[in-house]
Amino acid sequence: MTNKRLFLSIFLLILCLLAVFLSLQSNTSSNELTNNLLRSILNNEIKDTKSLEILVQANSYIFRKILHFTLFSIATIPLFLLIKTYSDKLVKTSLITLVIVFIFATSDEFRQILFSDREFRVKDIFIDTIGGAFTIMALNILIIIKKRFRILKRSDNTQTKG
Repeated sequence: MTNKRLFLSIFLLILCLLAVFLSLQSNTSSNELTNNLLRSILNNEIKDTKSLEILVQANSYIFRKILHFTLFSIATIPLFLLIKTYSDKLVKTSLITLVIVFIFATSDEFRQILFSDREFRVKDIFIDTIGGAFTIMALNILIIIKKRFRILKRSDNTQTKG
């Protein structure tokens, strides 16, 4: 295994373990964790405690979904790059990555109902998978831009030599 594959595998494993840890939290613990994180973010901007609590309660659900999207989006990066080390075909790499993200998102929901008091939500699978799809699209765009830049750079070098 190359150093790059090893690094990507370890990074991906850490992110997956984090997702598993978070999905095994009870509903109460998960809500407290989300609310405390949101409270700490908003605390610098809103000094009135009552207003802060109202804002935290009103936005806790959407913030939690943003965190779902973000975690799966970030975890998709090492997964995509790891799969890309085995295949240069961008479409194949993208599809395999998306399928794995979907499977992990689905297993995450099953894990929640099996090991905690939380519910299975198809909406969460959709949000997690969209987070992965967003990252896959962004990585594809970056790879295409990088390839085009290399082609332009090569053509400039051949024109200046000739």
